[in-house]
Amino acid sequence: MNDRVFFLFENPSQAQASGSIYDALSSRVSDLKTTDLFGGDTVLYWDGTDTAGAVVTGGYYIYKLDVGDRSFSGTVAVAR
Repeated sequence: MNDRVFFLFENPSQAQASGSIYDALSSRVSDLKTTDLFGGDTVLYWDGTDTAGAVVTGGYYIYKLDVGDRSFSGTVAVAR
C-alpha cells in the first residue's frame, strides 16, 4: 500500500459521505477521512493506520462507504 488508499467519486448533490475500514473478523479498524473537491467531487481516504494511529499489518481489509442513501463496499489488500 502506498501510504494511502483514495476513494474518489462524483458527488454533485454534496451528499454526506463517510466510510470505515474493517478487518477480516468485521471489527472496525479505522474511519475514512474526507475531503471535498471543487466541482462536486468527494475523496475519502485511508492512511493505513488503525483508530489508535498504529500502522496495520498486511492482509485484506473491507471498506464500507456511505454516500447519502447509497452504500458501497469492497476489499483492499495491504502488503507489507
